[in-house]
Amino acid sequence: MKLRVTYAVLLPYAAAVLSKPAEKFQKPKDSPPTYELDIEFEIERAETFTIEGHQVERQISIIDKTVLVAEHSYELTSSLSNDTIDLKNRLNAQLREQYMHSLGYQGDMVEEYVTLMITTDDKPEVIITKYQYTLGRFLRFIDTEITREEAKEILSSQIRHGQNYLAVIDWEGAVLISDDEDFGTDQNLLMMGNYQLLRYRMLDAKIDKRLQQAKKTINSNRKTWFRPDTSIQELINTQLNLLLDYDKIDESILSIGDWYSGKLYRIISQEFYIHDWRANVKNKLETLSKAEEIIREKYTISWDRLLDIIQIAGWLILLAGYFVLYYLEFPRG
Repeated sequence: MKLRVTYAVLLPYAAAVLSKPAEKFQKPKDSPPTYELDIEFEIERAETFTIEGHQVERQISIIDKTVLVAEHSYELTSSLSNDTIDLKNRLNAQLREQYMHSLGYQGDMVEEYVTLMITTDDKPEVIITKYQYTLGRFLRFIDTEITREEAKEILSSQIRHGQNYLAVIDWEGAVLISDDEDFGTDQNLLMMGNYQLLRYRMLDAKIDKRLQQAKKTINSNRKTWFRPDTSIQELINTQLNLLLDYDKIDESILSIGDWYSGKLYRIISQEFYIHDWRANVKNKLETLSKAEEIIREKYTISWDRLLDIIQIAGWLILLAGYFVLYYLEFPRG
């Protein structure tokens, strides 16, 4: 039995221009010929180094010019056991600290995901039954022993592809079991799910910041002579466009229907709560749009309203002048 771990770290990418041409994600296994996913990624660099005697391959990529991804891959020479879990946790902690330190990033907008790839001649269900407690702890980062019920719940989201391939998906990690090493396309779908989750978190944080700004403007209860910064409306338009793009992604994958990749993506979306994040972001966008409308209508004087006021003031001045002239020219008795 061969064990290989991929530890992925995703965080926002600030640069706007890429120096290399973008590529496309690989087509998932068992997908129709017409399938095409409109997400681009660029492999920035690949490097190899050693930690605690384990050779680690790190690939750094950029997805859609917005998310930076570091995939760390290494083999575990021992069998599945509590010692294996401790080693995995220790190596990943060092990899995360080293990588984040090299970037100088101290924010909390980070997604981490671990995939355990098991290559074995045994049937997947045999591996699941034999190592259910160990795999449960592996996926959930649990320090203590778990019960049969806990293991069953953690390993409940499963999908098969043929007789010898099984994927187990959870919030913090996944287990892929096969008699060969064809794990790449499933890893891409897992990466896509983490990418979407991070993008929604990024959108949510931006909207929260704008909502706080809108609240301050409303609470100030002070009119201004010009419209507020148009960045609120620009943000709304930008985020709505992004939401539409994500809907296109979902439609592209879900249109596969009952093909393996379509069913796998549905499980990933459920385990990552992607649809809940989407609904939350849409609700906040609606709230932000209403707040912007309140600011526009009640707390600002637009150019149109300013011109109306000038016009009314002009008429009042003319009317006052008329009365002055009338008073001066009216004969006194």
